[in-house]
Amino acid sequence: MARIDLVTKKPSPQDLREYITWILTQETNVNPATDSTGERAARNQRRDGIWFIPGGIDNKNKITRECNVPSKREILILAYTADSSKSEHSVAQNDNQLLAIAKEIAKLHKKVEITIGHDGGENKQTFLDKDLELIETPAFPISIPDNNIYKDLYGVKGGDTHLAIVGWGIKVKLEPGEYTLILKAQHEPASINVPGLPEPVYARSFNLDIEYKLTAT
Repeated sequence: MARIDLVTKKPSPQDLREYITWILTQETNVNPATDSTGERAARNQRRDGIWFIPGGIDNKNKITRECNVPSKREILILAYTADSSKSEHSVAQNDNQLLAIAKEIAKLHKKVEITIGHDGGENKQTFLDKDLELIETPAFPISIPDNNIYKDLYGVKGGDTHLAIVGWGIKVKLEPGEYTLILKAQHEPASINVPGLPEPVYARSFNLDIEYKLTAT
């Protein structure tokens, strides 16, 4: 029987930094986060180290993806992330305020869920927001392309910037076999007050509803 090993419920800040760097440095038209089928899931993944399960930037309808993942290797699964960059939030005066913005946006998320199990319902595990701890990654320098995934949604320009990120997730190892993975999270649009900022920050609505058919090989 295929087995799911929970490596750790809470990934490290470095794990989160590596994930968002992997996502944001790839252009929109080839980005794993904008993929509706799963065919880009392995794009620019490393041959060693952690394997990343791509999330999404916002999907109004359910997305179903199919992809292969390496067995017996650490896999990072994130129910959601909230990041804040100087390119998006010019009102932030320093890196601490960038992290504060990301943390306030994170508080808006509801119905957070990670469910993973072997096909047929065997060895199924579900993690809700109450089961997960918030991961915080302080702001760090990053260079993103002009055609980045946030350009159309948030008007983010390419180039060098600083970015902070937070999120909820887990790390697992999978035995060879077939698995189903469900990722869910959402929040309504809101204007939020962040301590130290002279004006509120607007967070547009967000919805994540992705089902993966994973083959661990």
